Amino acid sequence: KRPLRCIDRFTRPARSMRSSFLVAVLWVGFWSISARAAEPAASAAPRIVQVGFHLINLPEINEPAETFLAIGYLNLTWHEPAAAFEGVEPKVWFEEEAEEKVRESWHPNVQFANQAAPAETLHTVLTFKPDGTIVYGREIEVSLESELNLHCFPFDRQTLEVQIESFGY
Repeated sequence: KRPLRCIDRFTRPARSMRSSFLVAVLWVGFWSISARAAEPAASAAPRIVQVGFHLINLPEINEPAETFLAIGYLNLTWHEPAAAFEGVEPKVWFEEEAEEKVRESWHPNVQFANQAAPAETLHTVLTFKPDGTIVYGREIEVSLESELNLHCFPFDRQTLEVQIESFGY
């Protein structure tokens, strides 16, 4: 038996059939980034922000536009000593209250570097822990650009990148 290889003479299904056969691998990880505070602080040390993205669904891949739609959780965690408080229970805000509270103070301004259209926030939660740790989570839907190589279709494998960067730091 000969192994299957990518050869241009393979008959390809119609474009409308491609999405149902396309196998996509999405590499998502956790990163730490440094960001300087926007306001003057007692120490000029950078804040360490943990960034995580958890993919929930990949409902659409658009081959001609080389984009894909991702729905997932974007979580940002950092330590703010000034936000520490007495007690054991964390303070939690949801949706509009969380967005308003985030705008009141410094927060990491991250964005998707490869977004094809603005991200839509579906749900938001903001948690202040007694030790000053802040966790800002958003469920988002975003269209992202990624180069697709379909030369070996239907035996291809795609890597769809989610590029997250700090805006302004």
